[in-house]
Amino acid sequence: MVRHMVLWQYTDEIKKNNPQKTTAVIREKFEALRGVVPGLLTIEIGKNYKDGDYDIVLYCEFESPEDEAHYQTMPEHIAIKNLTKDWVCGRASMDYEV
Repeated sequence: MVRHMVLWQYTDEIKKNNPQKTTAVIREKFEALRGVVPGLLTIEIGKNYKDGDYDIVLYCEFESPEDEAHYQTMPEHIAIKNLTKDWVCGRASMDYEV
């Protein structure tokens, strides 16, 4: 099994203009991938409720590294990346096997 995590920092504009709505949109888009992405076992979006460098996190579990790699190239995932690219100014990610 593979765990895939991505942390994003919202732009100042998003932080000022309703970050809750932005988080809701991102959550809706990612959760719509359930049942669409082969090998995707778990997917969730969380909003940081404390001060910190990052505002939201994506947490996914995949059956295999190959499933996670395939997810990265799927049009549905690329569409989300294109939608959100102007909403974030910082990003960190990590993938690991368990």
